[in-house]
Amino acid sequence: MLLRKAETRFRLATRDYAQLAAFRHALRGFLRFSEDAAAAVGLTTQHYQAMLVLRACPDERRVTIGDLARQLFIKHNSAVGLVDRLVDEKLVADDWKFGPNKGVVTQSVVAIVVRKGNPKGIKGWDDLVKPGVKIVTPNPGSSGSAMPFEKPMPSVYSRQ
Repeated sequence: MLLRKAETRFRLATRDYAQLAAFRHALRGFLRFSEDAAAAVGLTTQHYQAMLVLRACPDERRVTIGDLARQLFIKHNSAVGLVDRLVDEKLVADDWKFGPNKGVVTQSVVAIVVRKGNPKGIKGWDDLVKPGVKIVTPNPGSSGSAMPFEKPMPSVYSRQ
């Protein structure tokens, strides 16, 4: 019954479903071909997909772990583990996570979020170091789950 409602609402006909079914069949055929080709040279499907994402990136740009995770529909930590396995297999350079950012390159936007009614009167960065203000921030080395700072954060903003 719901299918009929969708057909009416979106003006779908049998030929529309036939085209969708044919497209999905062709797509699945391509995916099967790719999986078989990867297996023939000893790669898992996920390794093949990761290498495709890495190779498709222009030389002047770096693929971040976040990029890879989004492209493969996996979690950040899973992408790190996947790249580590690719390193073990000598498919990715072993120095990928060394350097000042430890392989984490972010394009995150910083936002200050306060409790309802802003009881501490937070208006900017300088307010974050006031006594009694606690800060919660994502850990850039993990999945991005928030973690509390136990010590006050030094001022990172100055008015000049």
